[in-house]
Amino acid sequence: MAHAKTPGEENARKQARSSEAERLARLAQLVLCRTKLSASEAVLLREVFPEILATHHEQVWSQLRRRGLSGPAAEDLLQDVFLLLHSQILEHGFPDNVPGLLHRLTEGKLLNHVRAQKRDIISIGLPSSGSEPPKTGPEAERALDLKELARRLLPMLSDEHREVVEMVILNGLPHTEAATALGIATGTLKSRLIAAKHRLFELLEQLLPPSQRGAS
Repeated sequence: MAHAKTPGEENARKQARSSEAERLARLAQLVLCRTKLSASEAVLLREVFPEILATHHEQVWSQLRRRGLSGPAAEDLLQDVFLLLHSQILEHGFPDNVPGLLHRLTEGKLLNHVRAQKRDIISIGLPSSGSEPPKTGPEAERALDLKELARRLLPMLSDEHREVVEMVILNGLPHTEAATALGIATGTLKSRLIAAKHRLFELLEQLLPPSQRGAS
């Protein structure tokens, strides 16, 4: 015999359905946004970004593998691609074609990776004076030693970001092992790592003298 629902249980179910419907409606509006996200929209993006990453992970991973990358190098580039996607959505809203944008971003990261290997860039790229023009976009990212940057700026990160940076960037743990050690899902770890890298680049920008910063 089926258990008869109490008024409290029925109200809880209705509230859950209403809450999910509101979330889906907000997400639908977010996907239609073609301009810089507001603060509330940015919060919603952080909530749903693990789902975006999971949906398109295989596309980017396959593209990297087709170009001969595997292991930690491929994982790092994959994270960088989704970090850049997150930044672009924040600044410009959702693209009309997410897979198409991801394909272009991945190709750009692959090209930068090949160039970096040829040039053997290992410097953190912090100029000592204002005589050098500012590095922006892919050029700045190529010049950065992410591990050194993370080590220097680790105390300035939130606890949540600090722990994933320590596990993955500083200690070199694979994503699955780091997620297990932290007691979180692998997708959650990857999403936090993207946000942590984004924050590291923001902090670096703030530490540079005004003459060395990119255009805001």
